[in-house]
Amino acid sequence: MLIKSILLIVIGTLTLFAGIKSFSHHRGGHLNEARMEKRADYMIKRVTSQLDLNADQAAKLEAIKQELLTNGIPLAKSRGDIADVLLTEAVGNDFDVAAVNAVFEQKENDFEQLRSNLVEQIAAFHASLSDEQREKLNKKLSKIKEKRSRYK
Repeated sequence: MLIKSILLIVIGTLTLFAGIKSFSHHRGGHLNEARMEKRADYMIKRVTSQLDLNADQAAKLEAIKQELLTNGIPLAKSRGDIADVLLTEAVGNDFDVAAVNAVFEQKENDFEQLRSNLVEQIAAFHASLSDEQREKLNKKLSKIKEKRSRYK
């Protein structure tokens, strides 16, 4: 009976980590860079038109897109790294806490850098907008938030 319980726990744990591994590859595998860039170009064209952006404002918006494509996509694609380390440690004899923490810390540092750069660029874009453009942007973003909000 004890062996059966231990065997069930081991099989359950391995199944859990295999599921995490499988899910992480599925989630990261659907990121098609060409399609994302095409979508980003469409959105920039649309925002530029709707807000009647000048060349300087459009360049700031383009910089935001480039930051996301250059650093955001690789970060999103690397989400499976955590699952890989967890799975490796789960099937080993010893669970290396330092190795798992190192992967988490690296991901947190990468995200912190991306966030910091994006916030700076978004602030510069926002500062370049006229009051009328900010009003239009606020209305559009409010509509999007209302439409997509899960918590109405």
